[in-house]
Amino acid sequence: MAEQRHFWTFDRTIFDQIELPGFTWREVSLIVLALAGLAAYFLLVRLLDYRTHLRIRRAKAAARLERWLDEADLSDRQMDTLAHLAGGASTDALHRLLSDTVTFETRVHAAYREHLSGELEFIPALREQLGHEAANLRVPMVSTRQLRAGDAVRITVWEGGLPQHHYGSVGEVGHAVFTVNLRPQAAAAVRSKPGEEVELYYLRGFDTEYRFPCRMAPVPAQDGELTLFHVLLVLGQGPREVRLPLLRDVEYQLLSSMSPDIMRDEVSALDPETAGASPRPAVLFDLSEGGFSLVTDTPVPEERYVRMSLPLRKGRRRLTLTGKTRQCREFSGHQWLVRCALRDITPRERNYLQQIVHAEHRRRLRTLAPVRRVARQEGQDTAAPIRPAE
Repeated sequence: MAEQRHFWTFDRTIFDQIELPGFTWREVSLIVLALAGLAAYFLLVRLLDYRTHLRIRRAKAAARLERWLDEADLSDRQMDTLAHLAGGASTDALHRLLSDTVTFETRVHAAYREHLSGELEFIPALREQLGHEAANLRVPMVSTRQLRAGDAVRITVWEGGLPQHHYGSVGEVGHAVFTVNLRPQAAAAVRSKPGEEVELYYLRGFDTEYRFPCRMAPVPAQDGELTLFHVLLVLGQGPREVRLPLLRDVEYQLLSSMSPDIMRDEVSALDPETAGASPRPAVLFDLSEGGFSLVTDTPVPEERYVRMSLPLRKGRRRLTLTGKTRQCREFSGHQWLVRCALRDITPRERNYLQQIVHAEHRRRLRTLAPVRRVARQEGQDTAAPIRPAE
């Protein structure tokens, strides 16, 4: 049987058999008017819905503002001061001031710089009532005035190109200044550099550390006490996630009280008088570019050198860090928390340490991204970095 082949061709004359409906100009105008009326209807519905939601939000804001002012029980003079800070006495201006932590702290800081501290005695109580404090993780951290008495902080000064870390707690929080309680030796070391900037670090939550570049106030202070001026977070000084809790099993070794650079010598390490103690197990509590903390079963004397071996991922190599004990206190049960400041670290090791910390931070940000996305959609995301101008 012969093979049959079929060839398809397109006949353009098929279009001549298609008849389009004919419309007059009147019918076309009516169709256009009908479509325009339908579009206008949907726009009107959207506008009415927006105005309704706006009216509801304003009513809630007015009720919230009235509740805040009733609880604050401000006098007429204080209300005038509050209106001055808000830039007006309208409900929207006052609610915007009291509900936004960045606006509130920025305006208050500007008022103190304008020497209006005599009219702002009610601000600390109002801040506590509004919840604009460091302990409230739902609000951003923008000012040292949000610190509370007893908050743990870290004071860092630079000496010989290396950071010197001192741990303490916040004392009194005043209008223009606040105090930090340290060990007498640490406070004396910081006060010995009156012209230099003091870096105050506050660890908030689990992995966010805020850095405040402060200046010491020229006022007489007691032993173990520093008096610092209040500051805002300025551009480029936002929250830095450089101190991360890791909770990783490590081993540490107590070195002699001599300088750690001698311990790098292999011959000195073999000498029984200068060799380090046998390795002991511990838990790496947190790690930063300036130090680390260990949880141990036995206390470690202060001013002792500690060598810690940090296992890295996939076991390819280990990072050995040497620190000097700055604080040792009871942690829980029969365990001790040992805080160490890094010593004798080479530029290559410091660079590698920074990569480890930043990589760990990026991993945590990726892990928390879905949670923050959901919170942002619900209008509750307050974890974004805030950098107001001073």
